[in-house]
Amino acid sequence: MPKSRIKNTGKEFESLLTWINQCLHQSAVIIPNDKLRDRHSGKLRQIDISIRLTDGPTEFLGIIEVRNRSRPVGVDYIEQMQTKKQAVGADAAFIVSNKGFYKSAIKKADALGIRLFSFNEALRENWSLFFKKIQFITRRITHSRNPVLTILEQDTHKIIDPHDDILKTIKKGNIDELVIVDEHHKPAKSFNDLYTTAVNVNALQTQLKVGEENAQKFHVIVYIKDNKKYFIRDRENNYREIKCLSLLGEFWIEEQKQKVKVSQYTDPLNENIRAELLSLQNPKDLDIELLAKNPTDTTQGHQIFVRTKKL
Repeated sequence: MPKSRIKNTGKEFESLLTWINQCLHQSAVIIPNDKLRDRHSGKLRQIDISIRLTDGPTEFLGIIEVRNRSRPVGVDYIEQMQTKKQAVGADAAFIVSNKGFYKSAIKKADALGIRLFSFNEALRENWSLFFKKIQFITRRITHSRNPVLTILEQDTHKIIDPHDDILKTIKKGNIDELVIVDEHHKPAKSFNDLYTTAVNVNALQTQLKVGEENAQKFHVIVYIKDNKKYFIRDRENNYREIKCLSLLGEFWIEEQKQKVKVSQYTDPLNENIRAELLSLQNPKDLDIELLAKNPTDTTQGHQIFVRTKKL
């Protein structure tokens, strides 16, 4: 095995992956050799193992780096790990080392909240308990000023005008009304869902800065890549497939430390953990309004204006 690092083809690495999978419930997404977007540079950063736990609007991200070197891990690498944790927006970071850690590195990691393990410890510990001890996570909330969401034809980028009934619904503030239908014309999505899809695209998120004073103007075109097909009734009462969205406005993010509650559910027969859910104690702190407005030049079609505000 190479000295530089444990590869995902090594037995030790595979053993660690298997053990983590056994510890965490099936809803956890565990990815070896993952690549996460750096929030500052926009470039992809290699992560030995990533762990995601999702509960509703909340997503927890943990990153694990596995070190196979000829000497213990030092302070420099702890600081590098902290930088990587912050850059990819991870809520927790872990380092597994085959040669242990220098005392100075242990102190530094303890101060930064980075968990350290020898390889044997990592294969003995119950990884689900680490998440149970987590008290806070960082939520990234995207805010916007004067955003405009528009449904476009995929090829021509011409605006698709929603039917007047849909516009009336949105004007009443019913942004969660399921006015978007599936291929069987059954209610499936709302304009709130479309806005969420558009605002969360990587092209936008990787460039956003923290703080309203750092708001930036963006215009992003989003192509829908969902396996299911969705349709909207247009002005002529035809059902048009939604394949492309346009989002224009000024955007920024705010980061909040929020307290979480971790619940674990065990099998009464063998006490094995069956599920583990992370929940925000006060997740609703943002209100989104989508307003339909007819432009003076009707040839340009209708536009959907989106407002976000704190509660």
